Amino acid sequence: MKNALKLSLAALLGAFAVSAQTTTPSTTLGAAITSKTANTINLASITNVAAGQTYLFVDSELMQAIGTPTVAGAVRVVRGLGTQGAQLHASGAKVWIGLISTLSVVPGANGFSLGANLAAPNGTCTRTAQVYLPVIYPGLGKKFDCDTNTSVWREFQTTGPPVYATDAGANNAITSAVGTTPAYTGIVVNVTLAHSLQAGANTYAYAGGSALSVKKHTNPANDLGTAYVSGGVVSLQLALISSTLTWLDLSQ
Repeated sequence: MKNALKLSLAALLGAFAVSAQTTTPSTTLGAAITSKTANTINLASITNVAAGQTYLFVDSELMQAIGTPTVAGAVRVVRGLGTQGAQLHASGAKVWIGLISTLSVVPGANGFSLGANLAAPNGTCTRTAQVYLPVIYPGLGKKFDCDTNTSVWREFQTTGPPVYATDAGANNAITSAVGTTPAYTGIVVNVTLAHSLQAGANTYAYAGGSALSVKKHTNPANDLGTAYVSGGVVSLQLALISSTLTWLDLSQ
C-alpha cells in the first residue's frame, strides 16, 4: 500500500454535501516515535480510532490503525502510506484522525483527500461549504485551511505563540521542563540559558523529551557557528529535516 492510496478523490467527494463546518478530529502522540519501523504508537486519546478503518496523519506521514487501541492508547499501525514515507515524530505531535464513515458527520467525507496525484486547493473558498477543516492531503504531505478572514485556501499551520522556558541542563546540552505545552513541528521555544552553547555540536531536550541536535536555521546541515554564553536567550524551532527532528536556531 505504500505510496499508493487506493481511494480516489472522486469516490471520496461523492458523499459530500453542504453542511456545517466541523474541525477535523485530532489527538496527540503520547510518546515520541523514534524509529521508522515502529508499528505500535501511543495516542493521548483513542476517541474515533477504530482498527482497520481509521487513518492517522502525523506531521506529513499517513498511517492506518490496524489494531484495536488499548485503554492506555497503544495502537498497531501500518506506517508510511503517503508519498512522504515513514518519519520520526516528537511526543505531543498533532495526530489528525480520518473518521470511519459511521462516525463521520457526512459518511465518506472525513477531512482526508486521498489520492496519489491530487493538486493543492487554491483560490477562493467558503468555510461553511467544507464539511471538515483543515483538509488533509496525505499525497502532498500537507494540510490546507479556508482562511477565516480572506476566504482563500492557504496551507494550515499549527504554530502558536512562542513558549518561554529556562534551561536546566548542562553546557552544550541544554534542557527545559515546560508546563503543559506539548511539542509539535513548528513550535518556537525561547530558552533562557543557564549554560553555554558552543560553536559546534549542541543538543536541546524539551519538556522531558529526547535530546535533539541544534542546527543553524540558515543551513540545517551545519552546527552553530557562534557560541552563546550563560544568561542569554536563544530561540529554537522544532523542524523535520530529512526525516530527522531538529531544533533550528532562528538567529543563525
